[in-house]
Amino acid sequence: MILKNKVINFLGDSITQGVGGTGFAQDGEVIPFSGSEWRVNTSGYCWANIFKDYISSKFGNTVINYGTRGVRSYDIARELAANNGYVTDEDKLLIVMIGTNNKWAPSYGNLPDLKNDLQFIVDWCEANGKKLILISAPMSTVQTD
Repeated sequence: MILKNKVINFLGDSITQGVGGTGFAQDGEVIPFSGSEWRVNTSGYCWANIFKDYISSKFGNTVINYGTRGVRSYDIARELAANNGYVTDEDKLLIVMIGTNNKWAPSYGNLPDLKNDLQFIVDWCEANGKKLILISAPMSTVQTD
C-alpha cells in the first residue's frame, strides 16, 4: 500500500507524542482530544516525527501526530466513537500505537479489554473507510514493569 498526497494521522500515547525525546515541545495545534490541553509536538525527536519527515518528503503526505500523554486504548476507542475531530474525513491512514498505559488503568487495564478496544478501532476504521496500521507495545503489569 503506497499512499501519496494523503493525510496520515498518528494516534497514541506519550511514546507517539515524543515525550522525553530530544527537543520535545508542545508547540503545535491543540490536539482535539476530549478534555485535553495537549498540543502537537511538531519537531521533537521521536519515532512518529522521524517517520513523518520521511513519508512527507518521499510521498507528499501530510502527517499529523496526535499522540497524547497518558492515553489508553479505551480512550482512543472513545474518541473515535465520539467523532469529535480527533480523526477527520481527510485522514486516509491511521497509525495507532497504543497499549502501554493500559496497565495503569484501574479499569480497562487487562488483556481482554485491550483486545476489545483494538477490535473496536479495527472495526471503526473499516466502517469509516480508513486504512489502519496498529502498533502495540507488549502489555506488562505494574509488578513486571
